[in-house]
Amino acid sequence: ADGFGIHPALLDAALHPMLLAADTESADDEGMRLPFAWNGVSLWATEAATVRVRLSPRHPSPDQDGAVGERGLRVVVTDAMGAPVLTVDSLTMRPADPGQLRAGNGRGADGLFTLDWIPMPGLLDVDASDAMGWVVLGEDSLHLAEEPGLGGRGVVCHPDLEALVAALDDGAPPPAFAVTYLPADGDPAEAGAVARAADGLAAVGEALELVRGWLAEPRLADARLVVVTRGAVSIDGPHGEDSGDGEVNVAAAGLWGLLRSAQAEHPDRFVLLDLHQATDSAAGEVADAVVRAVRADEPQVALRTGRPMVPRLMRARDTGGADEAESEGLTPAGLDPDGTVLITGGTGLLGGLVAEHLVRTWHVKHLVLVSRGGPDAPGAPELAERLSDLGAGVRIAAVDVTDADAVADVVAGIDSAHPLTGVIHAAGLLDDAMVTSQTREQVARVWAAKATAAAHLHTATADLPLRMFVMFSSAAGVVGNAGQAGYAAANAFVDALVAHRRELGLPGLSLAWGLWAQASEMTGHMGRADLTRLRGMKPLSSGRGLALLDAACRFAHPLMVAVDLDPAGVAGVGLPVVLRGLVGGRV
Repeated sequence: ADGFGIHPALLDAALHPMLLAADTESADDEGMRLPFAWNGVSLWATEAATVRVRLSPRHPSPDQDGAVGERGLRVVVTDAMGAPVLTVDSLTMRPADPGQLRAGNGRGADGLFTLDWIPMPGLLDVDASDAMGWVVLGEDSLHLAEEPGLGGRGVVCHPDLEALVAALDDGAPPPAFAVTYLPADGDPAEAGAVARAADGLAAVGEALELVRGWLAEPRLADARLVVVTRGAVSIDGPHGEDSGDGEVNVAAAGLWGLLRSAQAEHPDRFVLLDLHQATDSAAGEVADAVVRAVRADEPQVALRTGRPMVPRLMRARDTGGADEAESEGLTPAGLDPDGTVLITGGTGLLGGLVAEHLVRTWHVKHLVLVSRGGPDAPGAPELAERLSDLGAGVRIAAVDVTDADAVADVVAGIDSAHPLTGVIHAAGLLDDAMVTSQTREQVARVWAAKATAAAHLHTATADLPLRMFVMFSSAAGVVGNAGQAGYAAANAFVDALVAHRRELGLPGLSLAWGLWAQASEMTGHMGRADLTRLRGMKPLSSGRGLALLDAACRFAHPLMVAVDLDPAGVAGVGLPVVLRGLVGGRV
């Protein structure tokens, strides 16, 4: 593939046997061994499409004190004819307990995580003036060009990416950093959730075009595009209490989902930097934060009160005050059995599972299940019969949740004798592609089913005394899955919308799921290559997923990530930045 000596996916596949080799060499070790250090790497050929790999254990000799060094592997990769492609003299392996990616000690909710923000570790003293080659794409609203001496030769401003490419054609040197500010503000007079969804989709579409153009220009291969947002992420908890975040910029949140996926596909090409919604940051602070992020390998940063913060998934109990948070959440006893729960995507496999679970475990007696097919959807009559046999009253309706009037009508049509008390948004669809092939039309379809529909549900129910408002989101928006830029963007918007509801004093939980084992409308079409991109997440069984739903509702956090992490899978695809807090030895 263009831009790679050996494609990462091919190298990843070539190294899979190392786990077996490590196991045979370390039967008495604690835990598996994972790659730690590469020594003597030589690339002999490029563009190999099929390779053979040979792994040979290396046993170091004792030193003069009798100490034995770390074991490793010699790696030899050849093409189909036996010609060398890649050799590694020594790939050092170190033990990593799978428990480091699972439960620690104490009473945690195994499989549930929250997104915390911590001060960026290391590299306390950074001077951005030492970093050469800064350009600004678009308006210099951050005033970087006014920063004296930045980059040695100052900052060059270009109206857009096309102007930068034209400058390269004229002989200008490629920059080290290209900074662009994407406001995603929309019309202040149209501040409703639906308008914010429209603004968010427009911003994501523009960002997608920028990302594709950036990646298409080979002369920018060593440059980083720094995408700056304001208020796109919400920081609270022990490290954000004094940041005064205020209201999250819901429309800008989707940009982070999109760029997280782009980062997963193209490491070292993008930096995300979020500034405070209401407080200006000095140009020097912005530049220093960017340089520090690059040198610390932290591609996602939020700058608050001059402090760079970085995201980490933390086990629910580790976020501080978990017991207090849990006591404020929702349990089955807290949901009125005489009320009605509305489930979008309710006739799908996942929606049907949740509906039956609510009746059996939460003792819900009245359900409205909506989907595109409604009562004509496959399995809908059988689902209705099962729910009726369990003693629940159920209405199944064909509703286009991307239509504001249709959503408002179904909410208004709920029997006043059994008022709406809960909403679960389980509808959604996938239209995956790598970011270089993703189109705005694909993003729009995915966005409508997840993000726009969520905005309609919020608007239609904002004045109702709901006890439950649960949005089924995706870990893709938090972690950033390769090949799912549009889906990640839509789900990041949903996460922010729920945070906005909580700021308004309304109930809300965005539950970002990992991979479910049971095929659904969203995953049934996925082939082996699609599922490979999701390595690092073990599929959730139906029982496991429903148990995590119950546990997540007991916490008061607006965003919970429900995923079973697979240590070997994570090691195979590389460690996403937000997972670093879950692995011993790396913050």
